[in-house]
Amino acid sequence: MPRPRRRLPADQRKTAIAHAVLPLLARKGFDGVTTRELAAAAGISEALLFRHFPSKEALNREIYEYCAHSFELDYRRIAGLAPGTGMLARLVYFVVRSIVIKRAADADTSLRLLYRSLVEDGRFARTVLMAPRFRMLRKQLGAGLAAARAAGDCEAADGADENLFWFMHHTASMICLMRLAGRPPVSYRGNLETVVREAAAFALRGIGVRPAVVAAQLTGAKTASWLRDPELTLLAPQSPQPE
Repeated sequence: MPRPRRRLPADQRKTAIAHAVLPLLARKGFDGVTTRELAAAAGISEALLFRHFPSKEALNREIYEYCAHSFELDYRRIAGLAPGTGMLARLVYFVVRSIVIKRAADADTSLRLLYRSLVEDGRFARTVLMAPRFRMLRKQLGAGLAAARAAGDCEAADGADENLFWFMHHTASMICLMRLAGRPPVSYRGNLETVVREAAAFALRGIGVRPAVVAAQLTGAKTASWLRDPELTLLAPQSPQPE
C-alpha cells in the first residue's frame, strides 16, 4: 500500500512551487506563461496554485523571496562598515562580484528571469532592484564616496551619486548577461577573478576614484584577503553536505 504524501506547511509549499516554476518563468517570462503551465510545472492543480497565489503579483513576490539569496550580500555587515576609501573599494568589488560570479544553484535561472523582466513589464525587475537592500547599498556607496572625496582620493561627481551606483551595477550586469549565453558572444581575457577585479577597477575609476588609489586598493593580495572574510556570503567556503 503506497505511503500517503506528507502535506507541507503553506510557507514550505509556496517555496516548493517557486522552485518548481522558476525555470519555466525564466524561459517564457511572466507574460508568456499560463497558469495551467505554471501548475503543471509545479505538479499541482490550477486551483491549488490559485489558493497559494491569487495573483501573478503574489507569485512575483514569492519568486523574488526565493531568488533573493542569489543576489544577496551580507547586508548587515556591509551596513556596519565605516565609510572610507577602503570601504568604497570593497563595496564596489563585492557588488560587481555578486553579479558576475554566481554560486547558488538557481542563480543563473533567477538572473535570466530578471533580465527577461526588463524587456517585458519590468515587475520582477522592480521587485528586485527597488528592494530595501538595494537602497541600503546605494546609501553606503554615497557615504563611501563622500569620505573618499573628503580624503582627496576621489573627484567630485558631475551627477547624482545614485546614478553612479546604477552605472556601476549595470556595467557588471552586462558582463553577466554576456556570460549567460550558451556560447558567449564576447570572450573576456583572463580568468573570472581577473575580469571581476578589472571590472571593479573600471567602475571605481568611473565613479571618480583616482587611478593610483584604485590600483592600490584592488591588488590581487588585497582582494584575496577580502574573500577570506567576505561580505558576499555566497562566496564563503562551502561545507560538504551530508550524504
